[in-house]
Amino acid sequence: RISGDAVTVLDRDVRLSPGRRARFSKLRPTDAGYVAAFDIDYRVTFDALTVGGERIDTARASRIWLRSPLTGERKSVRVGEDVWLHGKRVVAELGIVRPRDLPWTVQRFAVDGEQVVSPGQQRVVPAALPPDDRVVTVQARLFTADIAVRDALLGTATGAAVLLTHPDGDRTRHALDADGTVSIPDLIPGAYEATVTGSGPHIARPVTVSSDQQIALDVYSWWDVALVVVVAVLFFAGLAVVGRLRRTTARPVPHPVDEAGVGVSGPQVPSSPGSR
Repeated sequence: RISGDAVTVLDRDVRLSPGRRARFSKLRPTDAGYVAAFDIDYRVTFDALTVGGERIDTARASRIWLRSPLTGERKSVRVGEDVWLHGKRVVAELGIVRPRDLPWTVQRFAVDGEQVVSPGQQRVVPAALPPDDRVVTVQARLFTADIAVRDALLGTATGAAVLLTHPDGDRTRHALDADGTVSIPDLIPGAYEATVTGSGPHIARPVTVSSDQQIALDVYSWWDVALVVVVAVLFFAGLAVVGRLRRTTARPVPHPVDEAGVGVSGPQVPSSPGSR
């Protein structure tokens, strides 16, 4: 409403559609007079998947934090929830008033308290999303480890479960299938320790997760330990027998002696008559 030199905006917020609304921004002068500039907001739904396309347990996930690099605005939203994002604003460039699309970037998203996105790498332009499907999927750097446990000597499947110690110190148990394998999803990048139970000595193995990967763990069962002990005992017993035989073979032979008890070192040459 215009009254003299004053302009009164009666409706500052206008719902244009269920997923789009206009907000009064300012009056901008043009060659033809003043133009009422309205910013446009879009309602966007955020989802999150792993690199392999698996869904993330929302109980383990934090809020998704967003930032608009052009306006400095910040927003946060839960996985599966809607949020209104500033998508267009009117700007004056070289004397021309025009709408401009505003991008947003994902700044932080954590699973189990660990950051699983690279700040600023995933970009969203709300105005460019399909009007009937404004859903944005955040790709979280969560990976799947396919672990196979084999007997180190026999090469057969072994073990009952894998105890996995996570980078934050938490420990989870994952039962092995009959073929000695297990698939563990939603692992954040980092250094883990894997311990196989139910087959032999519990020895922690370092495991680094940086992508979807297959991990082979060779472990020694109690049968392997017993076999190694038996082989070692037989080996050292064999060494003892060989050493005893060598000592027996190398024993010195006594020199022959004459009737007077004097040792003879060589063949005796009879003396000729008359030699003294």
